[in-house]
Amino acid sequence: MVAEINEDIAGVSISAPKNNRVAKLMVFYLKEVYRGSAIGPHLLRNTIEKWIKQRVGRTIVTFASDEFDRLAPFF
Repeated sequence: MVAEINEDIAGVSISAPKNNRVAKLMVFYLKEVYRGSAIGPHLLRNTIEKWIKQRVGRTIVTFASDEFDRLAPFF
């Protein structure tokens, strides 16, 4: 899924089916210039709506191990 602002790619969300009713969010990225402008929540909402249509019941999110301490509290 791609978020565009005035034909500029502002962010991307890439997910794939892992197995029956499970999806893996592999990439979620926003260009620095668009961070803080509500693009991220909009992109995530559209990604979740896609999963709902696909009847995904569980999601797996991975991130770089060097970011674990900073990101773990969100999960």
